[in-house]
Amino acid sequence: MVLLVSLAGCASLVPGLEKPSIKVTSIGLGKSTTLSQGIEIGLVVTNPNGVALPVKGMNYALSLNGQKVLTGANNQIPTLPAYSDTPITITATADLISVARLLASLSAGTSLLNYELAGKLGLSGWRMPVNIKQTGEVNLAH
Repeated sequence: MVLLVSLAGCASLVPGLEKPSIKVTSIGLGKSTTLSQGIEIGLVVTNPNGVALPVKGMNYALSLNGQKVLTGANNQIPTLPAYSDTPITITATADLISVARLLASLSAGTSLLNYELAGKLGLSGWRMPVNIKQTGEVNLAH
């Protein structure tokens, strides 16, 4: 019991961290199967903290107009050095049925594409996972 209380106390001593940010830099095709298409996504992860963040892994999903179209996980994410931008490449799998639904909704005449990139970085050590979310919209008419 004393050990558990001590561990909980140590975990609370970890200083608060700013959330890393993610920018998408490239998208390309990867492996495909009958009902899914692999997508290679280039990212730059910015660590705004004064300490390196050792990453155990990351899971992620990309939704377009409310349809989750890409998902994936990667346990080969490098340590994010302090105050730096780290380029990484992740592979996501496209759900072709969700893509078909998205295309059907786009054919209805809408020119705005809302997106949400959500993920979770699992950090090594005592740190809790870091949730990352980026949202926005793209006007397809321009």
